[in-house]
Amino acid sequence: MSGPILPARVCLAADLFAGGLRVGRSECARRGLRHEAVLDLAVEDPAPVKAKVAKLEARGGCVWAAALPIHESLTRWLKAPLASEAKARRVLPSLLDIQLPFSIEECVHLFPWIRPSGRGEVEALAVAARTSDLRRRLESLAALGISPVVLDHEGLALWSQSLREEPPRGGGWRVVAALYPDHLALVLGQTDGREPGESRFAGAHSLRPVEALWQGAGNASAEPAVQRVIGRVRQILQAQAASSSIEWLWTGPGAADAALTEDLQHHLGALGSFAFHSHARPESFLVRALATRALRGGAWPCNFRIGSLAHPTVERHLVRRSRGASAALAAAGLVLCGLGLAWPSVLEARKNGVQSELESLAGRLAPGLRLPYGQELRSVRQALQDRAALYRPFLDAFEPSAAELLLEVLQTARAAGLTLDSLGFSGDSVTARGAGADWDRCEQLAGPFRARGLRVVLERQDAGLDEKVHFTLKGGNAP
Repeated sequence: MSGPILPARVCLAADLFAGGLRVGRSECARRGLRHEAVLDLAVEDPAPVKAKVAKLEARGGCVWAAALPIHESLTRWLKAPLASEAKARRVLPSLLDIQLPFSIEECVHLFPWIRPSGRGEVEALAVAARTSDLRRRLESLAALGISPVVLDHEGLALWSQSLREEPPRGGGWRVVAALYPDHLALVLGQTDGREPGESRFAGAHSLRPVEALWQGAGNASAEPAVQRVIGRVRQILQAQAASSSIEWLWTGPGAADAALTEDLQHHLGALGSFAFHSHARPESFLVRALATRALRGGAWPCNFRIGSLAHPTVERHLVRRSRGASAALAAAGLVLCGLGLAWPSVLEARKNGVQSELESLAGRLAPGLRLPYGQELRSVRQALQDRAALYRPFLDAFEPSAAELLLEVLQTARAAGLTLDSLGFSGDSVTARGAGADWDRCEQLAGPFRARGLRVVLERQDAGLDEKVHFTLKGGNAP
């Protein structure tokens, strides 16, 4: 996917063909694009056409878009035996050069679609046109007062707009046929029921001459021309379409002539199983396509106006954007310089604040003690250790009483029916010996000791002649 060339809200799109010019105006609206046809003229004298074009531009705030005809360009599918897309981009021009009928230095080439195939290859669609043909097309438009910012590829524009206006109904092949007085544009591709941006463009062809087709359906003199066109269509489909079941969509000025399309459909029926449909407002279909791609971008992006052919507006936009980026970097650099100068002062202030808090806390913990700078923590810790012996009696007063523990042990033994032979306390350890009616009752004596955090080990023996379970309980502080 690709975004628009320039941030614009209005686009004037020009469809220039033999003997005619059609211009559409498209504007970004809240719910999409709003299209309107503003000019439909026969191009005989450029002067009046140029005057009307100037009136359209007088409203301002717009960019122009136009198309390079299919017969003045070519498309090729390439495969690079590399898994890396970045590396493939570097070798694709060389692969294209082999297939061009002219030197790659004499043309403008683009790669609107590049994807890894998943088989250790990168697949790409290449579009190329002679620089001389591009200049000639721009001169023809300039003679009418049109300077397009975007010079798109006719075939890619027809294909993307067809998918946008008539989303795929299911998998299969699609042919978009644009009928013009001087040519018949055929664009083929596979939809496969996928999203429009993922549908596969196969190729674009331009059939000429086709003027005889416009002489009227059933006209005997037009029959040879019709047969030539049908024969050429058969060759294209046999070479590219892998199915005889094809969705055929008419567009272009000729699509509005029902008699013409019905006559062609009658002849095309012999080539396979075709489902014929027509795009709405076919006369302005291409200008809608060009404007949509210029304002919204999308899949299969293409603009031949690059390098030496780039539009001055685009160059100015790029310069402004680079200046903006440079200004932002300069501002960021100044901010960093300022921080670099101010940061030592900030750190020194924070250090003094921490030192002051440390001295205040040390003074409260060890009042009257001289505290050397930097030795506050060590001095306070030593002072507290020296005074620990003085605080011991007061701390012991809050420790649990051994008498309370003894009373609780005796009460537990009585309740469990235990007989104590000996019970001894020594510092943090305890030892008890006795007997009980069963194993579980012996376990109850360990409860009071465990409640005070002592680790208790209980050893029990099988019942003897007195039918009692004798036990030994040892406990101490947990490690």
